[in-house]
Amino acid sequence: RLDQKNARSLSQELLNQYFQDQKPVEKIDFNLYQTNTGGISLFPYSGADIENTSFIVALSKNKIDNSAVKSYLYSALTKAKDPNTASKALFGIASLGEPVLIQINNIIEDSKIDLETKLYLGLSLAEIGDKEKSLSLYEELLATTKLEEQNISIIALFADLSAILGQSEADDFLNRVFTTSSKEYSLVSQKLFALQSLLPRASTEPVAFTYSLAGTEKKITLAKGQNL
Repeated sequence: RLDQKNARSLSQELLNQYFQDQKPVEKIDFNLYQTNTGGISLFPYSGADIENTSFIVALSKNKIDNSAVKSYLYSALTKAKDPNTASKALFGIASLGEPVLIQINNIIEDSKIDLETKLYLGLSLAEIGDKEKSLSLYEELLATTKLEEQNISIIALFADLSAILGQSEADDFLNRVFTTSSKEYSLVSQKLFALQSLLPRASTEPVAFTYSLAGTEKKITLAKGQNL
């Protein structure tokens, strides 16, 4: 699966960049996964998927054919039969830096759109640089959503949106995603998107924590780049 291969590769890049791990990064031939439509597939032999394409664009747009994928996403947006599909296409288009504010606003004005659609629109706004409006939408969703009733894929999108906006809830959302097992959802790209957004803002100060092992409590302090 491309999402899993890309997660391994980008995770190592992040470890090398922020934690001085300095291990080789797995090379991926994205041409094997970019179909003749320009979209990105999960497997070399499968068809393109809009959600997967948009997350791969958001994470690795410098490694794929942007012209082809842009054509695919605009086509998906034009052909979308519902706001949810359109919002996923807009997220990818926005991640390419395309000016799609009007299209985003047109969907936001629809009072009947669901929570997932609103979260993708929030991500789209953040990606085109309108973080003020994205934050306003995020705060509205945070205040009106019963988070304990949401499935883990929705929580992952909350993690992504809160992370890209630099909100304090991001760590809690991401921790919930990492600690919840799900056979239905992979979410590796969503997890990585949140991490990629959070790490540049991470404190460079030493981190201290306490743990208990065999009845003995120990306190550990780690400086940046230091491992246990």
